[in-house]
Amino acid sequence: LPKHLQILHPADSKKAENALNQSGRSSNKGMEGLAITPDGSMLVGLMQHVLLQDGEREDNGKPVGRNCRLVSVDIASGNVKEFVYRLDSDDNGLNEILAVSDSEFLVIERDGEPGDQARFKKIMRINLANATEVQHLDSLPHGALPDSIVPVQKEVFLDLLDPAFGLASANFPEKLEGLTF
Repeated sequence: LPKHLQILHPADSKKAENALNQSGRSSNKGMEGLAITPDGSMLVGLMQHVLLQDGEREDNGKPVGRNCRLVSVDIASGNVKEFVYRLDSDDNGLNEILAVSDSEFLVIERDGEPGDQARFKKIMRINLANATEVQHLDSLPHGALPDSIVPVQKEVFLDLLDPAFGLASANFPEKLEGLTF
């Protein structure tokens, strides 16, 4: 993987690791999901949250932001491409990716709240077809993207908190971490 996805100084705590590094994955928020396209040509990985250099730091050093990276690797050549997945909120994270086609995927985007506190637990359908390749960018803006960067297209596939499904309750989990057909 490109250097800007890696941390240079691992540490024994999240706080220390985030403090020691200015780039790479946020501590405990690395590659959260992997998928292989149906034709078997691409391995696609999804970062759980913004990279350290792609977000702002809160007073406690925790990075926040909306522009996450999605990485695709051509299995035959090893060539890497990156795309931007724009979260609906700074408080959200990503947990899983499942290939639907060679350019379309299902992704879990969720807040980190359990039970009745949960506000966002959705399976999103994304498409990479018209997204801008950003692997050449060591950092992304933490706020709005410039017009020159088109994020992956996304739409709600399934809102797991929709009352029609009867899933939302005091027992709803903080995180959903897997998808499969």
